Amino acid sequence: MNNFDQPFCNCSNTVYSGRACDKTANEETALNKGREDKQQAVDMSGKAKDKLEKDKAKCTDSTKKMLCPPSVAVPAAMRTACVGAMTECFVNDGVFDAIALDAYKTSKKDACPTEGEKYCDQEGICVGKGASCAPATTCPLALSFRCPSWGCAVDVEGCDSASKPEACPAGQQRCPDALCYPGTGGMKECAKAGVNWKGCPPGFIECTNGKAGTCGTDAADCEAKVGCAANLVFCGYLRDASGKPTMSIITGKPTANCVEEAKCTTGRDRPPKDTTKPLDPATAGRLEALSADGKKAMVLRMEEGSFTVGGNAQAVNFSVASVPDSLMQEGAFGLLFDSGALMASLIQIEPSAEVEILGGMILDIPLLDEQANLDPALCALVLKNTQMLSISDITNVTGVLTSMGVCGKGEIGGCSCAVSVTHFSTYGVVDSSVAYDERVVMIANNTNTTEPQELSDAGAMTSCNLLETSMLTTLVTLVVGLRV
Repeated sequence: MNNFDQPFCNCSNTVYSGRACDKTANEETALNKGREDKQQAVDMSGKAKDKLEKDKAKCTDSTKKMLCPPSVAVPAAMRTACVGAMTECFVNDGVFDAIALDAYKTSKKDACPTEGEKYCDQEGICVGKGASCAPATTCPLALSFRCPSWGCAVDVEGCDSASKPEACPAGQQRCPDALCYPGTGGMKECAKAGVNWKGCPPGFIECTNGKAGTCGTDAADCEAKVGCAANLVFCGYLRDASGKPTMSIITGKPTANCVEEAKCTTGRDRPPKDTTKPLDPATAGRLEALSADGKKAMVLRMEEGSFTVGGNAQAVNFSVASVPDSLMQEGAFGLLFDSGALMASLIQIEPSAEVEILGGMILDIPLLDEQANLDPALCALVLKNTQMLSISDITNVTGVLTSMGVCGKGEIGGCSCAVSVTHFSTYGVVDSSVAYDERVVMIANNTNTTEPQELSDAGAMTSCNLLETSMLTTLVTLVVGLRV
């Protein structure tokens, strides 16, 4: 059963308001103001990124696709220069200039006077809550290893250079903006500070034959992480008669469907290109966003009278954007991504004004699974075990995920997830059998006793109860669940 006909509460003649009639008027007003501020920040961020892409047209070197900050704290010769990593912006005559970096740290800290805003290095602007800055670019194939400085090299030996900064103090980590941030969360501290990246963090290469953002220490580790040999690509999962993925007893993760890249037509990642289009509730309409290779990444369909703005029917610009790999790896969807439960690219949708949805708005996201797209019967089984989740602010790495309901059959390709939209945010499609079901896993255990442990993340929880044993390998039950 899908949620296409999800009802809305009628709060008439009560002191409450909101979709569920569970908020006072003041609470609803405050929430609306927060949503409006977020939508304005996302709109501003999108326009700044459009300008940045035009400014980066001068960057013809494929290894240098980022721009240094325009800040006066950056050495004059490097301001808005094309670089491969922000640390390169603070190099004078081949030597790293720590004094210039310290000056930039102070400048960036003081750049945004409004609480909750963050400074975007490449764009040179401050953006508010809910908006993300342009991420550090992924490493090119020829220089696939990410160095501690966030530069790229063939391998770790290639990272040695007089132009790199000294290591961060203990308890801190260097982020893509070249600065050190305190905290015990590792790279999550960077994402928490609004400093994002595409690809992988230092010490890793991106596993290009797997899902975007899959990282390994080397080619062998990538083969293990992806579940496919280097000459094959991940193209969804192998599935049993119930439509659920077959699970590996070794890794506890779904078994990859590995095929030649040319034969994987619907199983590869499909992040949307930034897209903006006006929708008018006076008529039925639709918004489509395409991936870089021209495939449909999402469709938003609306009936006449689907929404109002302040009680009035008026046209609103809707913006669609992809999500940086850093927020997928370290944010609310992080454990779901790591477990293999994510079935589609994350999609962010924001209107340019606060809208009240009255019904009749359907979001459709394609499932990136080759077998499900080729077999209608299998698609139906898969959708029964698939749901759409959302988070109101994807930049809040400790935020909580909300279920939008079980997927209905959409119209994109051979198999897509469609749900009725009740609010706009960032959406992900999840295989519930991977996210929830208990399964037996073979693990290595070199200790006599391991206490039960719990890993928690915004809306997702994984716990591993390990049996007391002195054996090197033990059968254990892995329980994966979601807080929704």
